[in-house]
Amino acid sequence: MPDLAMPVRQASQGGQSLDRLVFGTAQLTQPYGVRADASHRDDAQALLEAALACGLGMFDTAPGYGTAERALGALLRRHPNLEVITKSAHLPTDRSPALKHAEIERSAERSLQALGLSRLPVFLLHSPEAFDAGVAAALDRLRADGRAARVGVSVYTAEDIERICAAWQPDVIQLPLNLFDQRLLHSGHIARLRRMGCEIHVRSAFLQGVLLAPVDALPPWLAGMHDNLARLDREAGPRSADRAAACLGFLASLDI
Repeated sequence: MPDLAMPVRQASQGGQSLDRLVFGTAQLTQPYGVRADASHRDDAQALLEAALACGLGMFDTAPGYGTAERALGALLRRHPNLEVITKSAHLPTDRSPALKHAEIERSAERSLQALGLSRLPVFLLHSPEAFDAGVAAALDRLRADGRAARVGVSVYTAEDIERICAAWQPDVIQLPLNLFDQRLLHSGHIARLRRMGCEIHVRSAFLQGVLLAPVDALPPWLAGMHDNLARLDREAGPRSADRAAACLGFLASLDI
């Protein structure tokens, strides 16, 4: 874990720019992350409106996030100038390139309908292991005919990046990065994506809530995180707000 003094200081001085933050909707209408609860429909709209009131204007969603796309569609009817990142339905790896091509297009059409949009600002493949020539062709077609402004892939590993970028030039790569998971930073893959001119979207800034959870509230299978979280509390402060500032300050310090 890196020295947290500088990130925390940057955060406390207002170093974060809200136009760089994205509101994730994985837990908006379904259980997700370390806290296995979900918002009710009315609560979901209240949360989205609260995010807007705080100055957030970009939202990340996917068909696999319960009814989150529809919830965002309702929000977009009231606030049509918001930016939305959505993703494909999950694709099995054993389908032919032609079938994957067709499913990517169908998934994009369903998202356009659910969100009430004529063009998706960002559309990502949600199953990097399913990437092939058919997927690349479908994403290129969505961008070429105007159904998506930017296209790319949500990845998990360095191997995902290697395989996809060897065959195709994405506009956007979404990847995991946080204080406790810096693999793609230290491997040089984030620097490589920047050299390619690829837009990088970071997810799991709080490690699906683990980095904000009280140490004594962690489930048994995360017991191995106790020491690292205790150190984070010593360096950043024990409050959830202190940890959030450290997490966001770390990412802001990277300038990606």
